[in-house]
Amino acid sequence: MHPNFYPHRLFAVIVENYQAFQSAGGPSVVVYPHLQPNFWGMFSSAPLALATGLFRPFVTDVHHWFSAFAALENLALLALLVTVPYRSAWNTHQRWRLMVMALAAYIFILATFLALSTPNLGTLVRYRVGFLPFFVLLLAVGNPWLRRLNQRWAR
Repeated sequence: MHPNFYPHRLFAVIVENYQAFQSAGGPSVVVYPHLQPNFWGMFSSAPLALATGLFRPFVTDVHHWFSAFAALENLALLALLVTVPYRSAWNTHQRWRLMVMALAAYIFILATFLALSTPNLGTLVRYRVGFLPFFVLLLAVGNPWLRRLNQRWAR
């Protein structure tokens, strides 16, 4: 097994990757001011990393046409996330609750650790392919706004 995959090296490897990307610089690099190779450093940086992994680049982060498309995609994802409290599909289907919780855990863990180790937004947009389809699925299933939009287009 590769030495980077040992559990006791996990946090150090994440910080090393972060520093390598950080040293490359560029206009689209995320800064985690409290990131340290220990549990508390990761824990304190996790909320910003999760938001970054799921929804960045924002519209304010646009530097060229590719980041503009990514920002529009993230704006649409954020709009779908707003509808989650209004949906009852997750509450009524007991048999899917465990699957939804497992997917949510997978998405949160992968989005957080990818964003911590990859602060470059362009690279992060490419790496999100591992969880983005599942995130879209969770946001789209039983979504009342998408259902109404679909009914309007079907007319």
